[in-house]
Amino acid sequence: MTVPVIRTSEVIVPPAKDLGPAMLALTERQQRFVIAYMGVGMQKGYARAAGIAAGFKEGPGLNVTVSRLLRDKKIIAAISEELVHYDAALGWRGRARMAELAESGDEDVAFKASKALLEMTGNFVKRSEVKVMHELEALSTEELERRIAEAEARVLAQREAERLRLTPPLDAEFTVIESGGPSHR
Repeated sequence: MTVPVIRTSEVIVPPAKDLGPAMLALTERQQRFVIAYMGVGMQKGYARAAGIAAGFKEGPGLNVTVSRLLRDKKIIAAISEELVHYDAALGWRGRARMAELAESGDEDVAFKASKALLEMTGNFVKRSEVKVMHELEALSTEELERRIAEAEARVLAQREAERLRLTPPLDAEFTVIESGGPSHR
């Protein structure tokens, strides 16, 4: 694996007015780490390069430092916060690129891009989406909350199964009990 080299001068933290509360709760060096880590694609093994770019001392203790950073709740919250901004920026760039393709001389490309633009902006709704929305509207609030809680429990169980590399994958039903925690049925 080739780890990218990031120069400290390449890690630019946005002005404080553009940062959310989670990023503002960090030190400047921690902010630089979050920006650098996101810049290398948050891949395994790249945290060390992000730590160096953020200005943490290179040496044998760096691995321990970046490991602690990646487990720090404040760092995790800041990364999550910055991902929202990053996803929004990607969405705008994607829409701009689709708009360019919609003007393409190739009719097939233009048609597909136009359709994608309509879907992205919510102006083109598939029939299946309308049917699901109608079915959800007919449910009581309690039933909807129950179904959401069960779906969340299934997703959490599946993620845990994947994390533990269970074979075969976990396939079970869950129900929410009154104490608020999921239980296996």
